[in-house]
This record gives sequence, C-alpha cells and structure tokens, in this order.
Amino acid sequence: MAAKVVLDTNALLIPFESGVRLEPELERLFGTYEAIVPEAVMVELARIASEEKGQRAANARMALTLASRFSYRAAGGRGDAAVFEIARKEGAFLFTNDRELLARALNAGLGVVRVKGKSHLIVETRQGESR
Repeated sequence: MAAKVVLDTNALLIPFESGVRLEPELERLFGTYEAIVPEAVMVELARIASEEKGQRAANARMALTLASRFSYRAAGGRGDAAVFEIARKEGAFLFTNDRELLARALNAGLGVVRVKGKSHLIVETRQGESR
C-alpha cells in the first residue's frame, strides 16, 4: 500500500527555494507514495504567483506546475487548518516546515515529513526521527 503524504504550500516551494529534489526524496522515504495537494494550497500558491513579485512569484508558478502532477483534494477551510484536516482524514503524513503545523500534527499522532539540513527530507513521529 502506498504511503499518503499531504503537501502544504512551503513543501511545494522547497524544490525551488532550497534545491531539495521533492519526488526523489519522497520515493527514498516511502518507496511508493501518493502525494496529495489540498485545494487551500493551490489557492495560496495562485495568490503568491499573482500578487507577489520576483523570484517568489516565479517559484509559486513552478510549484503550481509541480502540484498539478499530484492528487488534488477539495476541502472546506483555509490554510493550515484545511491541510491538517485532510492529512487527518486520509491518515496521511503531513509534509511541512511550518513549526506550528508540525507540532499540531505530531500531537495528533500524525507522522510528518520535513526538510533537514536544507539537503534532504526526514520522517518524524512522536517517537522521533527516522529515515
């Protein structure tokens, strides 16, 4: 069975902001996986792409293209609340570098994926780091 991983906005921006190769790293961690992009994330990336300037806007446009390769989930709510709720409902890992969202997910018993050392991804649970 494929692991499910819900990606938040900063997770989709990571390849363009820090150079971490998202898909090979997720494959290294999980083998087979399903990456899920919540509607709220697509809305936020579109806002960044249209309202901000320069490299941040360009990164958001590239992240939107990357996100289109993954599974999409419509969901009520906005921002982190919607991302968290989809991860909870799907029984998925939550991929974020947002400290508050990481803590919330871990406290709820969800596994998280985050960047470590600006070079690779790790999985973390309440029991600690792995992979």
